[in-house]
Amino acid sequence: DLLRNDGTIRDVGPWLARLGRDTDPAVRAGAARLAFECRVRSTDWLDELAERDPDPLVRSVADHYRQRSNAVRAAGGFAP
Repeated sequence: DLLRNDGTIRDVGPWLARLGRDTDPAVRAGAARLAFECRVRSTDWLDELAERDPDPLVRSVADHYRQRSNAVRAAGGFAP
């Protein structure tokens, strides 16, 4: 949440991508959620989480936010 609320980091995408490789599954799942909430554009790492993360809950969370992001983009909600 500090990445989102701090205001000093313009592009949180690289930070979230790094957190998406953390050893703690909760951190990886949180990075997926925050990527959606912050409307991160480049989320190849999110696809990787959704498809190949060793933790089934992380895969589920990442896929959920990936689908929501795709739906918002398709509806014209934010730029790809």
